Amino acid sequence: LNPETAVLDPADADHKFCAKVMLLTNPAIDDFYSKSCNLAQENNENQDSFQHPTRLLQFLVGTRGKNEPMAIGGPWSPSLDGADPDENPQVLIKTAIRTTKALTGID
Repeated sequence: LNPETAVLDPADADHKFCAKVMLLTNPAIDDFYSKSCNLAQENNENQDSFQHPTRLLQFLVGTRGKNEPMAIGGPWSPSLDGADPDENPQVLIKTAIRTTKALTGID
């Protein structure tokens, strides 16, 4: 995806279709279990530092207004993403990639 095509709101944007994404990060599975579960083979020294599993998952989302979270994404563009998202799901995947890159810089 070229920087020129990572446009958030192109001239031919069609709001009939929009792609929204939430990027997820979490620790490696071994770290996840050791931080959130007391496994039988582990010692109990770190029992006070256990975290709830939901605290170990992090999402990258946008914000609207002051503190209202929203999914990252935007409208479909026939010229940049391809035609006919009804028939080809790859078109909306391209929309999600393009708008995510335009909003976050992440490819």
